[in-house]
Amino acid sequence: MFDETFHAFDRKLSLRWQRAGNIDRLLVAHVTDSHVLSGAERCVGVVEDFPSPTWGRDRLADVVRELRSFQKTPDLLVLGGDMTQTGHAAEWDMVFETLAPVKVPVLVTLGNQEHRNNVVGSTAFESSIASLHARGFKDGQVKDRWAFSEKIGGYRFVGLDSLHCGTLGAGQHEFLRSELANGDATILVVHRPTVCTGHFVDERRLIDPTFETILRDYPNVAAVVCGHAHRHCTQRQEGRLHLVTPAVNFGNHDRTGYRLFCLANGKVSWSTTRFPAGLSCHSFRGSAVEQAGGALWEEFP
Repeated sequence: MFDETFHAFDRKLSLRWQRAGNIDRLLVAHVTDSHVLSGAERCVGVVEDFPSPTWGRDRLADVVRELRSFQKTPDLLVLGGDMTQTGHAAEWDMVFETLAPVKVPVLVTLGNQEHRNNVVGSTAFESSIASLHARGFKDGQVKDRWAFSEKIGGYRFVGLDSLHCGTLGAGQHEFLRSELANGDATILVVHRPTVCTGHFVDERRLIDPTFETILRDYPNVAAVVCGHAHRHCTQRQEGRLHLVTPAVNFGNHDRTGYRLFCLANGKVSWSTTRFPAGLSCHSFRGSAVEQAGGALWEEFP
């Protein structure tokens, strides 16, 4: 059973959505860092300290059950990277089998776990690409990177590949400029955030001065949506909204969860969902759970 805060959230969301009428709007669920682990990979020496081999998949199933129970279900599901632990095909099978009940379009970005280029001989990236292509996902925008652009409703979603470390690279910089030049209101989805979240994982954030310059040059970037830190953070950096979503699998000095955000009239409003003790806890209006983001859903029509 879901706790009372879920039902309160569901009622408010449904009422606000009805009041919005027929304007151009999208409700998006951002789900990241489930670290689904296959038994096959575990047997060949991948040692993890998850509570159980099925922990990541079980926590992802929790999110799926909640998304399906909303009166207003999301229009789009965005997977934010590190959905698998090793990029193995069996893990991708588990991810998509778990997500199958959510009957909405899906966009996928890759994380450092799907690269694992710090592991000698890793084929995580090649395996991930093959698994996604087999399911009809397309990239092909930048050589040796998983980068894409999709126009959904009145908004453009641009996915970038932040790899395991380093910058986005010249190819993705050029690709991003070309996509932003059309002037569409754009959501950038990239696994590693550029902002600091107050944890040691900040040492592994995306440090890319060229990327930050591009963000300054194109005001049509409505938000940069990230994961990786396994903790919630909402910041405005030089006027640009950065939404760092908590992880599905485990938190770094934070609870697990996912994020909902709404795009309407060129504005972005957001909420963060947490799962303390297996129950959902939704934050509203800059409550103690989420201070940095200001008044939640205030810009919702």
